[in-house]
Amino acid sequence: GLERTGVLSEVLQAVTDVKTDYTAVTARGDRKRGLVNILITVNIRNYDHLNKLVERVKRIPDIYTVRRIMQ
Repeated sequence: GLERTGVLSEVLQAVTDVKTDYTAVTARGDRKRGLVNILITVNIRNYDHLNKLVERVKRIPDIYTVRRIMQ
């Protein structure tokens, strides 16, 4: 997403809004490009829960991409 004040806070609030626990958060800004990459490790109950979380985060202004990464 766009690097701006409060974007990390808004993403974490979205995670909380859909009653999701997170266990790790990493955010890295790229000032030259004006972007920030936020990686959050969350506990997901099922596919519906995952979809609700993704859709909620996508509604945040300046969020460009939301992806699921399996580890």
